[in-house]
Amino acid sequence: MNPYIIAFIAIICYASLGVIAKKVQIDIPPFTFITITMIGLMGLSAIVAFIYERNFSISTITPMTWLWLIAFATVNFVGFILYLNAIGKMPIVEYQIIAVITPIIGGILGYLILAEALTMRYFIGIIFMAVGLYISLKK
Repeated sequence: MNPYIIAFIAIICYASLGVIAKKVQIDIPPFTFITITMIGLMGLSAIVAFIYERNFSISTITPMTWLWLIAFATVNFVGFILYLNAIGKMPIVEYQIIAVITPIIGGILGYLILAEALTMRYFIGIIFMAVGLYISLKK
């Protein structure tokens, strides 16, 4: 499947999560919400891993990779808690508009951690996104 179609479907899924989370958040406190959803994610992931990744052995994971996995889990946890807090106090559309800075932050971190290149097109894109963000959130 075309990677752009895959990305588009992933974006639809992630954009839908805000609406679902805000709907559920009315009845369930944030840490319980995270616990329940992560148990569900773990179960689904375990089933798919068992079916498609039978040749992988967890014992092959290096200590450095374990550190990055722990960092991923920690950042994901903090981000999710803050996300639930934010969408509980603001319209989802405003949160999604602010999230337009994701590629900017991802690009900078990709440069700093992965030594990926930053081109002039990236900086021009930042300017357009910043102007668009300003216009869309201006009261």
